[in-house]
Amino acid sequence: MDSRSAGVCVLLVLLLLGSPVSAERCETKRTWLYLCIKSTCEKPCEKLANEAQTTKWYSSCDGSFNGVCSCKICYPN
Repeated sequence: MDSRSAGVCVLLVLLLLGSPVSAERCETKRTWLYLCIKSTCEKPCEKLANEAQTTKWYSSCDGSFNGVCSCKICYPN
């Protein structure tokens, strides 16, 4: 493979990786929890994901006592 073909291949890969066709639309919802740990944060996030009819979601806690549970729910385009 000559250098020109290799350059075209690299550009093609970069274009495909940056394509917005595979992009997702995500939103973050937050809720207050008295005790925010992974297991107590997953339940409300799973419920929100089920209501939104999607299976892609992520949860995280900010703080432990009087913490905030952040749910990132993603929808395929």
